[in-house]
Amino acid sequence: MFALLNLTLADEVIAFYDSKYTYNLWRPVTAIRAAAADGNPDTAADPTWLPQAGKTAADPSYPGAHATISAGAAFVLRSVFGNKPFHLNVTSEVLPGVIRSFDSFAGAKNEASLSRIYAGQHFRSMRMPAKNSAAQWPTSSSTTS
Repeated sequence: MFALLNLTLADEVIAFYDSKYTYNLWRPVTAIRAAAADGNPDTAADPTWLPQAGKTAADPSYPGAHATISAGAAFVLRSVFGNKPFHLNVTSEVLPGVIRSFDSFAGAKNEASLSRIYAGQHFRSMRMPAKNSAAQWPTSSSTTS
């Protein structure tokens, strides 16, 4: 299981970085600061805006890394343990003392993905295609491409 999980996560990282630099889509911080130059007269720039976290990653937005990695991990764990309830608690170095509880791998995956939107790191549209990346993989060796 750990080998499957680690290989999946490694493949997800390769895939999302390849996609990030293929599509090269900007993050909210760039869009909000450059809104005056977007060709839409109904948007106004805010040159001092920062996301809730106070900083943003230097790489392009799409696809979201948290969404992609979480989807891959949830796919592997669901494949190993099935769809039955699986209770888990998660802590964070960023929020000491906070414990998040989940009753499924999908719940943890969804919150990890959404957290980046709520923190101002991604637009919601950046999450949707990435969240199912691993779910599109063949599930048996008899599958042909």
